[in-house]
Amino acid sequence: MKACKGCGVVKPAAEFHRRRANKDGRQRLCKLCHHAANIKWLQDNHDELRLKLKAYHAKHYSKNKAHWKSYSRKYYKENYLKFYEKMVRRKMIKRKAMPVWADKTALRKIYEKAIKRRMAGEDVQIDHVVPLQHKLVCGLHVHYNLRVIHRLKNAEKSNYFKVN
Repeated sequence: MKACKGCGVVKPAAEFHRRRANKDGRQRLCKLCHHAANIKWLQDNHDELRLKLKAYHAKHYSKNKAHWKSYSRKYYKENYLKFYEKMVRRKMIKRKAMPVWADKTALRKIYEKAIKRRMAGEDVQIDHVVPLQHKLVCGLHVHYNLRVIHRLKNAEKSNYFKVN
């Protein structure tokens, strides 16, 4: 039995992650408090982490674009079924997230707008403002939750959703 330094509750040793450096071989925070502390740290340092990731990408991938492009194509060909399954899964998620009352003509207009911009040479994607799948929210596949943005901005945003 050990008392957690975060919540102060006495719990069995199995409720603490292992750590050889400590005398009792366990972390000072229980698994729940440790997880909460990690999430808080990630939320507090989100922008800093994004900048570090950008710098890492610029340093390691920008130099070898041709190599990574050929590697990606080869990986795609070898793992085509994985990508196909992912695409089918995504389609099903979108289908489930589209309510019966959704305005399909407005949705089609947004997709047409994106196609026109792509034809003009812009590198754009359609983004869900509120993600369809997230721990905190569940967005809908409706016209007012979609927007056409640059591909890199969409990749940067990823599945991130900030609660006000």
